[in-house]
Amino acid sequence: MYHAVLVALNKNIEEEVTLIINGFKLVCFATVCPFKITIGNHYLVSFNYMIIDDFKYDIQINKREEIHIERINESYGYYLTGQLKGDILDCGIQFKDELFLSDYFYLDQKFITLKIDRLDVTFEKAL
Repeated sequence: MYHAVLVALNKNIEEEVTLIINGFKLVCFATVCPFKITIGNHYLVSFNYMIIDDFKYDIQINKREEIHIERINESYGYYLTGQLKGDILDCGIQFKDELFLSDYFYLDQKFITLKIDRLDVTFEKAL
């Protein structure tokens, strides 16, 4: 889980939230939010990503050893850049995915960029 600050809510799209976490400003889709959230408040959150074609990931090897999360235009999609360590991509936020072990094991310990279609957040607890 991660400590996040809620900095914006979208008035037109109820599930869209903007968070600051580990120095990254992230526009996410709130898939689970069991309590009322308020701009400026702090929360414990967890993240998942959605890839439309679950079995065909868009992954590139990154020659620079960097950690980065970059939003794709004004969408919910992101480029997640970081080091693959077994079944975990560490890009400042850690994402666990079994497909890294089964389908992309040859990229273990390499720096990669993964394109995702949506970044989902679960609000676990208000702080």
